[in-house]
Amino acid sequence: MKKLLSIAVCASAVAAFATEVVEVGTVGVTKITSSLTNTVVAVSYGDLASNGAITISNIVKTTGLNAGDRLHVFTGSNNYQTYILTAAPGNTHLYWEKTTTWGINASGEFYDNGGTPASESTLAAGVGFWLVRDTTKWGGGSFDFYTYGRPVPASTTATGGSTKLIGNPLDSAASPTITSGTVADGDRVIVPNDALPGGLDTYTYKTGKGWWHWVGNTRTPVDNLPAIPAGTGCWYATGSSNVTIGWTPAN
Repeated sequence: MKKLLSIAVCASAVAAFATEVVEVGTVGVTKITSSLTNTVVAVSYGDLASNGAITISNIVKTTGLNAGDRLHVFTGSNNYQTYILTAAPGNTHLYWEKTTTWGINASGEFYDNGGTPASESTLAAGVGFWLVRDTTKWGGGSFDFYTYGRPVPASTTATGGSTKLIGNPLDSAASPTITSGTVADGDRVIVPNDALPGGLDTYTYKTGKGWWHWVGNTRTPVDNLPAIPAGTGCWYATGSSNVTIGWTPAN
């Protein structure tokens, strides 16, 4: 059985990608340009209709994507769900259809946990998901896709002993910041980085010593967590404490 952080490794091919943000009144649109099969994305907006958390069905416009593309979405502590882009009868339109929701037990093993339709399941701004292209229909190369919704302030709560995919919903680079709760020994921030072996940057918190940046077996103390580019994501793995994570714009 796969462990939770093996999901992070599956996304290790993710590199930096371009984003362009436009806000018109109460509507925001982020254009994301990527050339990767796996693209980690931040939930940057609230729902236009409800003014609350955005539904999965509205999280990504289907323009520029193909039937068979998938969204992997963390829907709660140690749970994620997959949606597949599906053609309606007569190919009138594409929509996100639920496949399977996976839970993770105390041993780190996945199990089928039912699921919620895309029109009923919601995500709050500040969390993350990843888009996976269907390589049998996508020929590779650069492509554009769009997230949209109502601009809202965003923060994310992670329970102790869990790993959560979070995303920077701001329109500029920002660092994850604990706004409530206490950073605990063993907390980790894991950032996709193609330049490193394994494709991941890891920052670990040590009580009394602060944050350390690990590269292979070498660690270096750092004063602050890294700035995450606008529209992109990382993982926050908690030790023993619940924390609420906000975002501080980079200087």
